[in-house]
Formats: sequence, structure tokens, C-alpha cells
Amino acid sequence: MATVARVSRLIIVLQVRCLAATEVTTMIGICSWVFMTISALLSLATNFVFLPGCISPPAVNLALHRVNVELVVIAVRTSAFNNTKNAPKLMHPALPVYWYFGSSGICDVSESETPIRCRREFPPTSDLVTLVKDSLRDSGQVDEKQADAIASSWETAIDALDPSLYRDKQPRANSQSKASVAFTILAVMLDLILPAVAL
Repeated sequence: MATVARVSRLIIVLQVRCLAATEVTTMIGICSWVFMTISALLSLATNFVFLPGCISPPAVNLALHRVNVELVVIAVRTSAFNNTKNAPKLMHPALPVYWYFGSSGICDVSESETPIRCRREFPPTSDLVTLVKDSLRDSGQVDEKQADAIASSWETAIDALDPSLYRDKQPRANSQSKASVAFTILAVMLDLILPAVAL
């Protein structure tokens, strides 16, 4: 908080000096460069803060979004089977309560005393079956055979969905995920060279 206050004071001082300048053209050039540099540095800091999101348990607070696993189960069961009794069992105690998605990974967060588990993926996956299988494997509560059986029930449920709800949207979601990563990297590179170009 003290750092933000110092930066704010510095910006105010620079604004006052720029407005009080007698050599208008020189000061306008310097002031625009100073403000562009400050903007680039703030943008760079923001990008560096969110880039390692969900790369490890301490970075789970930098997640871009959180998904409630139980709500995903309810949505898949309802959409695929109208919540009938012949629907496969999708929820398992080894699955987390939430999936946190960050720029550099996915974290499994449970409300119990289970430690937060994170997987480094850049960009993170958006495939539900892969996500379920990875979460089950990382939990250590099920063996590979059980994880495959549970993932198979998820695959069955997803296959029963109307393709326009999931399968048709999967390539677009993957493309958007890769594009967001590309834009983040581009933003970092532009933030690094912008102050030099502004001179």
C-alpha cells in the first residue's frame, strides 16, 4: 500500500512539473515519455503478477477464474441425462471442490484440510475428461484403474451431451486459450520495448 502511495505521489509531482514547465514543447515531449514509461511499467508489473497464476499453491490467489466442480457435475448430468437414475456417477470424493484456472496452471482446491494441488500447464487445458483424470491422479486417493473408470463415466456423459453444448465448442475454447497466452506474451514484450520506442 505504501508503494502505491509513493507511485501516486510521484505521478502527481510529475504532472505538476509538466504543467508548470516554461519550455512547453520540450516538457510535453518529456512528460509524454514519462507517462508512457510509467504506464508501460505498471502494465508490465500487472502482466508479471498474473502470468504465474496457479503455477503453485501460493499462486492460487492469482487465478483468473474458479469453477465449482459440483456445479459442473450437475450441469453435465442435467444436460446429458435429464438427471435420470441411469446417469453415470460423476462426482467422486477424490475430486476437488473447485478448479482454479490461472495463466500458467490449474489448481485443485478442496474445503477440507487437503492441501492445494497445482499442475503447471501453459496454457491450461479446457478438456473436462483430462481435467478430471489429472485431478483424480494427483489426489493420491485413487489408483490408475479407478481414475480411468471415473474418467470413462465422464467421457460417456460428455458423449451423451448435445454436440453443440461441448464438442463443437472445444476447438474454439482451445484456440481462445492459446490466443490469450499469445496476447499476454505480446503484452509483456511490448511493455519492455515501449519506453525505448517513446524516446
